[in-house]
Amino acid sequence: MKIPLTTDGLAQQEAIFRESYEKGDIYLARALYHPDLVYLSPTFRIIDRPSWIMTGIEAGLDFIQATLTGLQNIRYEAVGSAIAPGGRTAFAQIHFDWEAQGGERVRSNYVSLYRYHDDGRICQQEIYYDPDGVLSDPGARGS
Repeated sequence: MKIPLTTDGLAQQEAIFRESYEKGDIYLARALYHPDLVYLSPTFRIIDRPSWIMTGIEAGLDFIQATLTGLQNIRYEAVGSAIAPGGRTAFAQIHFDWEAQGGERVRSNYVSLYRYHDDGRICQQEIYYDPDGVLSDPGARGS
């Protein structure tokens, strides 16, 4: 990616994320991340981790990969996005669907905030959602 980020660049990034998530292999998106990545997520609370911050590309990618492990028929879709003035920060609203045990589909609706290094790679990613919220049915109206 180039700084300042463009809408085409953000769309390309999200297409890479979509492919990597739907294939269940976040390492396909490795080139998007800076080695000094800082990854923040409320998911750490759910799995009983003491912090919601991970540092370094390996720790961040390994954590994301662990959250994908065991999920079936993943669908990742950026349903909205915006680039902040200056083109060094972007937001994407993600619908993340998968097949749960029993065959029903569930959705996590979250926002990912990206901050970019001078080289255009993501140096900080922050995930925002309600970790106490209920997963929704993607087939239901308004999901």
